[in-house]
Amino acid sequence: MGMITLRVSQEEEAVMKGYAESRGMSLSQLMRESILGLIEDEYDIQAYSEYLAYKDNCKMLTLDEAKELWK
Repeated sequence: MGMITLRVSQEEEAVMKGYAESRGMSLSQLMRESILGLIEDEYDIQAYSEYLAYKDNCKMLTLDEAKELWK
């Protein structure tokens, strides 16, 4: 398993540790879940933006029309 070092001020460390403790998490869990959550949110925003750009230029099919295409 990899290890990442993060340098923070003493005040930031205290805030992070306090928050992790209040959530019943280790500091490592807090950091991992926070960073991966941020990455997931960015992917979701990108996918939604692509959908918005695409939806105005596509034709929606009924279920029957889609079934005909897949025969």
